Amino acid sequence: RTHVVWYPGSGAAPTVVSLLVPLVPSSAELAAAALEGGAVAEQSHDRVLGVAQATADHPAVGWALDPLLVVGSDAEETPTSSTDALASPPAEGAGDGEAGDAEDPARDTGDGTDGASQPDVTDLGQVLAPLAQGREIVALTYADVDDGATVHADRLDLLDAAGEIGRETFGAAGLTSLPGVVWPAAQAPDLDTARAHAERGASSLILPDPALPLRQELTFTPTGRGTVTAGGASVSALLAEEALSVALGGARPAGDERVEADDLGARQHLLALTAMITRERPSDGRHVLAVARRTFDGDAAALRERISALAAAPWAHLAPLSDLLERPDPGFDRVAPRAVVREDGEADSSLLEQVVAAQASLEAFATIVAEPELLAREERRRLLQVASAAWRVDPAGRQAFANVSRAAAADVQKRVGVIATGTVNLISEVGDLPVSVRNGLDQEMTAQLRLTPDGPSILLGDAVPVVVPAESESTIGVRVNAVGSADVEILAVLTDASGQVVGDAATLLVRVRADWENIGTAVIAAFVAAALILGLVRNIRRSPRRGDAVPPEAPPEEVART
Repeated sequence: RTHVVWYPGSGAAPTVVSLLVPLVPSSAELAAAALEGGAVAEQSHDRVLGVAQATADHPAVGWALDPLLVVGSDAEETPTSSTDALASPPAEGAGDGEAGDAEDPARDTGDGTDGASQPDVTDLGQVLAPLAQGREIVALTYADVDDGATVHADRLDLLDAAGEIGRETFGAAGLTSLPGVVWPAAQAPDLDTARAHAERGASSLILPDPALPLRQELTFTPTGRGTVTAGGASVSALLAEEALSVALGGARPAGDERVEADDLGARQHLLALTAMITRERPSDGRHVLAVARRTFDGDAAALRERISALAAAPWAHLAPLSDLLERPDPGFDRVAPRAVVREDGEADSSLLEQVVAAQASLEAFATIVAEPELLAREERRRLLQVASAAWRVDPAGRQAFANVSRAAAADVQKRVGVIATGTVNLISEVGDLPVSVRNGLDQEMTAQLRLTPDGPSILLGDAVPVVVPAESESTIGVRVNAVGSADVEILAVLTDASGQVVGDAATLLVRVRADWENIGTAVIAAFVAAALILGLVRNIRRSPRRGDAVPPEAPPEEVART
């Protein structure tokens, strides 16, 4: 098929077009960040920045932004000169020609890199902040948590947690979003998902138009507005025109498949589609929506050219998404979504249950420090990433990622515990048993040390309070009462205030010889007594008896003669 683009001229009412592009980490980027121990934004930096720069000259183009990409960013910091250059408009007179290309920082510089990769800017949030000025943003939940999967698994607590973190992150980064607008992850979101969002304050859902099919086919493309009624509440639907959305992403439909097109073909296909929509009713200007697929990883420079070509077409006019929100529903009869639709690639409920259990374990563990919300925050948020919609295209990768994330969460709890030592000899009935405790956390730990012997030879009291500074070890003396003689194994554990065991336990071997002290004392006493008696006897034997005559002293001469 050959697309011939016809310029309708000034007599036709232009078709208003809203565009939305996703700034969302891919599953490969999530996995790479987990394996390398870095931030997801570092892995997504070049690709996401390229997509953002493709919209730099057109602030009417909206973003669907995952807060995960701007975690830790300080939007108030003054941008560098290189960042200012990325946000600045093109030089006057620069268009699609070669002169404009020379000044365009997002285009190929000829040395194998593009202008975006030249500045040494590692904080993606810092770079996106100036490009976001004056632009409408649809806020996704943190890690773009799969709303459909969480609804079907009845784990809406994951969706709520991701939404709360996302709002906090946007606020810290100084970003604002369109209020009440939600972009579900499913290809055909169901009524249960729509109801869940409506209950959480959503007023508009971005849906592909096949999700609300017309009951009667029309001879023209209508304005992309509809209404979804779920749970007694009506929610506005912003309907993305399917063919336009495919073309925006650089592909063309081929039956039920999408075929990637060359840059020129993709650009002309997009122009042809909008021209035909305009020609359908030249006097009836309508408003349509095109949304690039969530997993978009195409050529950012080609995307920029498609957007610029569409903006320059006389039959099309780019407008922000809020303009479409203000349009009324044209009222065409549409088929309501099905109640429940489970799609391929959704996370199953058992995996999400494991995520919730790992998070709950970390939250309980964090009560042993003064600021529990700061402890293991990275590990807890990485567990949320297991529920990301990005894994729909890689279920096997999701399982591997879940294993790594849960192992990392478990390792945090192994940073504290009782240190196993050698055999301890206890030779008295009452004494202090030395127990060493380690704290590898970055906060002071307050816990309870509980000892449980395997026999009756040692009597122990209640748990002993333990306070160990951050990144250190301490030895605590635990008062014990020994009875008899035996080799006793004592299980030493740390518990939180509720009595739950935290950290690593250790088994201490204690050699109890409670009678040794008494025997030793008796032996020493006997030795002392014997020595005393022996001394007395010797003194008595050496002393002269009363009544015995004292022999006269020999004369000196006799002594000398002798």
